[in-house]
Amino acid sequence: MEKQWAIDTQDGHKIHGLLNTSGKKNNKAILIVHGLTGHPREYHHNCAAFDFPKHGYDVIRPWLYCGEEKARKLIDCTLAIHAQDVATVAQYFANQYDALYGVGHSYGAPSLILSETSPFKALCLWDPTVDPSETLSRNPYVEPYHDYYLLRWEPDILTGKAMYEDTKAITLDVTKVAAKKCTAPTRVILAADGMYAKRGDSYDHYINAECDRKIIPGTDHCFYEEGTTEPLLNYTREWFDKFQP
Repeated sequence: MEKQWAIDTQDGHKIHGLLNTSGKKNNKAILIVHGLTGHPREYHHNCAAFDFPKHGYDVIRPWLYCGEEKARKLIDCTLAIHAQDVATVAQYFANQYDALYGVGHSYGAPSLILSETSPFKALCLWDPTVDPSETLSRNPYVEPYHDYYLLRWEPDILTGKAMYEDTKAITLDVTKVAAKKCTAPTRVILAADGMYAKRGDSYDHYINAECDRKIIPGTDHCFYEEGTTEPLLNYTREWFDKFQP
């Protein structure tokens, strides 16, 4: 069963999202944060939302930007705003469950780590961006376009100047500091054919809690390839099952 929800922010916007259940409310939930230019309806997010409720987890999926009433637009966002909105959603739903778990895909990982992570029982980061400054300000596929920046990412997408300028300062050293403040047990799941698996480091090296990592072969950044979404979901559920309320 799927329901829509909306939460007011302190600066006059609304965060819109989806709640998936098995038909009755479970006592624990997973908050899934999408990446930059992503959205909650991506294939792997949909698969998670339809699978996890069968195993006792409700699934919460916010849009960090969308076309709904009073919602933020990507051109007006920054990573700090993403983190702030993730914290707002986490605080709202944490009061409704015995345990809340967090998933961040790609840019959704720093959106989680830079937010307030104390509401989360455990985290799982899917092919996470560990150095946001590489994503925009040091990316050859990002170029100025009038008052915006053009991300040539299939398809081309516009982002605001504030997002671009902010990420210059959000380097690996910044995310390291934020990660060291996180005490939620964390599993990192990397796509073997993606660029992050080649880095050799990720959040599991820095978070101040129990951590491990898994690598899924035969897949790129979004786990779209046949037979790769299943292990992504299984590794995630296996990790969260270790940390029950």
